[in-house]
Amino acid sequence: MMIKNRLIILILLLLASCSGDRCIDADDFGHAKFIVSSRYDAQELDGQVGDNQVAPWLNSDFRINGRPLTVSVRGWEYGVDVNTVSEVSAWCPWFGTSKEANKLSDICVRLTECMFADDTMCSTGPDAAIMNAPCLLKKGVGLYTLIAEKESDPNLTKQTQIDPLGIVFHVGEKTPDYAMYEVDKNGNLRETGGRVYHFVSEEEKLQYMGSKVYFKIADKFYDDNNGQYKVIVKSGISRVSPDPVTYAVKLVKDYIFGTEGRQGVVKDLYLGVVNNPGYKSAVSAIITLYIMLTGLSYLMGNIKMTQTELIVRVTKIAIVSALLNSQYSWSFFNDYLFVYFVGGADQILNIIMEAGATGPGAPGIMAMMIAPQTFSKLISMLFVDWLGLPYIILFFIAMCLVIIIFVQSAVIYLSALIAISLLLIMAPIFICFLLFEFTKSFFENWLKQLLSYAVQPIILFTGLIFISMLIRHELYASLGFSVCRYNFLTMSTMNPVDSTTSSVFDAKTQDSLNGLTDSIFSWWFPQQMIGTNFSRELKSIPIPIDHFENEVLLGDNSQSNFCEAYGCIGQRYPDLPFLDPVKDIRRLTQFWSGKFVQLDGLFLIFAAIYLLHKFNALTVKAAQFLTGTEMNSVKLNKIGNEAVSDLMRNASMVTNPIKSQIQSMPKRALNLALGKERVQAISDKLTSMTPSYLIDQARVKSLKKEAFAPTANKAILKAVTAKTGLTQESVNKTAIADYKNALKKELLKDIPTTLPQAKREKIAEKSATILAKKDLSKTRDEFSQIKFGKNFVDLPNAEKIKVNRVVNNIELNALAKDAAQARKFREAYVDAYSNLSNKGVGVVGKHVKPVRVFQKLKDDIRILEESKKPKK
Repeated sequence: MMIKNRLIILILLLLASCSGDRCIDADDFGHAKFIVSSRYDAQELDGQVGDNQVAPWLNSDFRINGRPLTVSVRGWEYGVDVNTVSEVSAWCPWFGTSKEANKLSDICVRLTECMFADDTMCSTGPDAAIMNAPCLLKKGVGLYTLIAEKESDPNLTKQTQIDPLGIVFHVGEKTPDYAMYEVDKNGNLRETGGRVYHFVSEEEKLQYMGSKVYFKIADKFYDDNNGQYKVIVKSGISRVSPDPVTYAVKLVKDYIFGTEGRQGVVKDLYLGVVNNPGYKSAVSAIITLYIMLTGLSYLMGNIKMTQTELIVRVTKIAIVSALLNSQYSWSFFNDYLFVYFVGGADQILNIIMEAGATGPGAPGIMAMMIAPQTFSKLISMLFVDWLGLPYIILFFIAMCLVIIIFVQSAVIYLSALIAISLLLIMAPIFICFLLFEFTKSFFENWLKQLLSYAVQPIILFTGLIFISMLIRHELYASLGFSVCRYNFLTMSTMNPVDSTTSSVFDAKTQDSLNGLTDSIFSWWFPQQMIGTNFSRELKSIPIPIDHFENEVLLGDNSQSNFCEAYGCIGQRYPDLPFLDPVKDIRRLTQFWSGKFVQLDGLFLIFAAIYLLHKFNALTVKAAQFLTGTEMNSVKLNKIGNEAVSDLMRNASMVTNPIKSQIQSMPKRALNLALGKERVQAISDKLTSMTPSYLIDQARVKSLKKEAFAPTANKAILKAVTAKTGLTQESVNKTAIADYKNALKKELLKDIPTTLPQAKREKIAEKSATILAKKDLSKTRDEFSQIKFGKNFVDLPNAEKIKVNRVVNNIELNALAKDAAQARKFREAYVDAYSNLSNKGVGVVGKHVKPVRVFQKLKDDIRILEESKKPKK
C-alpha cells in the first residue's frame, strides 16, 4: 500500500504543471524572455504630467554577442488567450488605470487590432495614423529596441531618453520578406510580430559587441496605458545559463585567480613571495653577481659586446629587477606575461564556445540538454509512440554519459588551471634563472610547461565543442517541434447561454497561481496532437540554425554561402524550422506520418558521446606533443579518469538502494502507472522484435511468393478457393508488378527532368510502391501532392480534372482491379496456411496421424476457449 501511494504521488508530481507557457515553440530550447509594461509609475516618469511624457528605457541585462539580434513578441487574441499577467501580450493607449500596468482594462480587452493608414506605422505627423481608434496594439507595434553604445546610459537625462546613443529599431515594423510564427495555447500556428537586426558591417558589429540591450514602449502619455508585451530574444545576446559542471569550474577558477572585486590565491601567494625580505636580498645579490660576471667576462674577452648582446643583457636585468618592486611586480608580469596563459586561453575558449552555439538555446550542450524546454519536448514523446518510453530512457542515459564526460573534462581543465597557478606562484624564482646560461634551461622548461597547460584546455574544449555540435544538431532535428500542455481534470464552468467556458478563479487568483488555473494536472504533447496538423506549407522565415546555402541574406554574409542562426531568410516549414525541405525530406516525412520517435538520431548521439570520451584521453598527449613537453610526469587524463571512477563508486552507494526498490516494485504498480492496455501494447511491441517474430515475417514473405508458384500446396489452394472463390489459374500472377510499373510510368511524367535519371527512377519506384497498396479511387490526395504539392480539395477545378483523369483511367483501373485480386489471393493463401497448420494439415505433417490428431485437439481447445470469452 505504501509503494502504491508513493507511486501515485510521483505520478501526480510529474503531471502537475507548475508554471510557464502553455505551448513551447519549435525553435525554443531556452529563449530569453522579458516583459515590457506599457505603463510607468510617477517615480519612473520623474513626476511628468500631461502630454509629451518621456519614459525611461528598461534594461534587459542582455548583452550583444555579435550574432543577428532576433526579437519576437508573443501574440494575444481575445477568446483564445486570457487577460492575465501571465498571458497578455498587447497594450492599449486608452482607458487604463494604475491597477492595469500589466494587463488590459475591461474596455480594451474586446477591442480590435489597430489599423494604420497606408500601413504606415510611423507617420510624419505628431500622432500615428490609426484608422480605428480606440483599438489594441499587438505584434510589437510601439515597442522599440535599443542597442546602447558601450559605457553610455540612455536614462542619464531626459534628452538621452529621447535620443539615446546607439542603434534603435521598431520591433513591430512589418517586414516584407519574412514573418515570424508561434503556437497559441490551443496548439494552432499563428503569425506574430518580430524583427531580426543584422549589423550592417563588421566594424559596427565590433563596435557594439558587449553592449547592453534596452526596451521601451513609446508613447506621449502613459497615464492611461494598460497592457504589456512579452518579449522573446531568440539570438544575438550573451546569456549566463551555466550547467552544474560549468558553475563548479567557475567557482574554483574565481577562487584561484580572483574576480574584479577580489584578488585570488595566486596573486596573494605571488605577492607573499616577492615581498619577503629574504627573497629581495637574494634577487639583489643575483643581479649584482650577473653584472659583475658580465663586466669581468667583457674585460677578459670571453664575450663580444655587440649592440644586440648589450640590449639582451640589459633587458634581462630590467626584467629581473622588476621583481624587486613589489608594488608593480604583479601588474608588470601579469599584464605582459601571465595574461596570455590565463586570459588569452579563456578568450580563445570563449571564441570556440560561441562558434559551437549554432542555434537557439544555451551555448553549452549540457545546459541545453537539461533545459526545461528540452525536457518538455522529450517527455511529450511518452504517449505518442510505443518507442517513446525507451527513447526517453536512452536519452537520459545519454545525458548521464555527457555529464560524466564533462565532469572528466572539468577535472582535466581544473588540473591544468591548478598546474598553471602553481607555476605562476613560482614565477619569481624561475624568472631569476633567465640571467645565467647554465640556469636558462630551467626558465625555458618552466615556460614550456606553462604553455603546455595553457594549450590543454584549448584542445580539450575544441574537441568538446566539435562533438557537442553533432549532438546539438541532432537535438534540433529530433526535438525541433512544438509542444503544448494538455489539461486533465479541467477546473472551469460553462455558460449555458453561449456554451463558453471560464475559469473558476478570478483574475487576481489566476495571476497569483500562474499556470494552475485551468487544471490541476497536465502533460506535454506535440502540438499536432492538441491543435492542427503539420502545416506542410513553406513560409519565408528566419532560419534558426547555422548553415550554408545560396538564399537571400540580411547582412554582409551575402558575399559567402554561410548563414548564422536567424541571419538568413529561407523557405522552411514553421512548425519544423530546423529541417531543410530538400535535404531532410526523410525526417519531414517521418514527422508528417506521426513518427516523432527517431532512434537513428539517438544512435548518432551515442556515437558522438563515444568519440567525445575517446578524445578526452588524447587531449593531454596532443598538448604535450605541440609544446615539446612529452616528458611531463603529470598525467591529467589519468587524474580525470580516476576522479570519475571515484564519483561513480560514491554514486553507486546512493543508487543501489534506489535500484533495489525499483527492482522490487510489483507489476501492479506498472499497470497503475501506464494502464494494463498500455503495458500489454508495449509487451506486444517488444515481442515483435524477437527473433521468432522476424523468422515468422520471413516465412510470410516466402508464402506470398509460393502462392503463385507451381509448387504451391494443393490443400492450401483448395482452402483459398473455398473461402474466396479464386483459383490460381484465374488470378493474373504478374498483376501486382504490372500495376506498380504503370503507376511508376505515370509518376515519371511529373518528376522534373532536370534530376538525374537514376534519381527520377528511384523517386518514382518509391512512390509507386506506396500507391500500389492503396485503392486507386482513394489516391487523389497522393497524386495531388505529387503533381501540384497540395491536397485534392485545395486544387483549382482545372487541376482537379487532371488528377481525376489519372484516377479514372480505364487501363489503370483494370490493372488495379487485377492487382487487388492478386493481393487478395496471396493474403488468403497465407491465412489458409496458418489455419491448416493449426489443424495438422498442410506443411506440418499432413500424413502424420499422431501429429495431426494432437494439433486438431489443440485447435478444438482454442476454439472452445474463445467461445467462452463472450459469456465471461
